[in-house]
Amino acid sequence: MQRDWELIRDILTRIEALPDTRSKLLARNLPEWSAEAVNYHLRLMIEAGLIEGHCTSQPGGGMVCYATMLTWKGHEFMDTVRSDTAWNRIKARLAEKSIDLSFDAIVAAGQAVLGMLGG
Repeated sequence: MQRDWELIRDILTRIEALPDTRSKLLARNLPEWSAEAVNYHLRLMIEAGLIEGHCTSQPGGGMVCYATMLTWKGHEFMDTVRSDTAWNRIKARLAEKSIDLSFDAIVAAGQAVLGMLGG
């Protein structure tokens, strides 16, 4: 499965909106995405240190994950991609330069875009 930055951004936005650290974001909270894709991305984001959460392997394969909060790194990344305007400019800037979306590329482009936007 490929990494989907739109799903990652959606997950970060929804985790940030949780009312407290006792609340959990689960795949069922994102019905427009497949549960398999959400669980896969939650695991990637936990491993990358963007979010706090937990994954459990299921009998017969697969996994179920949940997230409870953003980490410091997750908040910093979210600050870069929160605005639709900034996010669209980041993607356009990287596409212009034929640079694949990666965490470091998004952060670097985000810093440039936010500087241009004055924020």
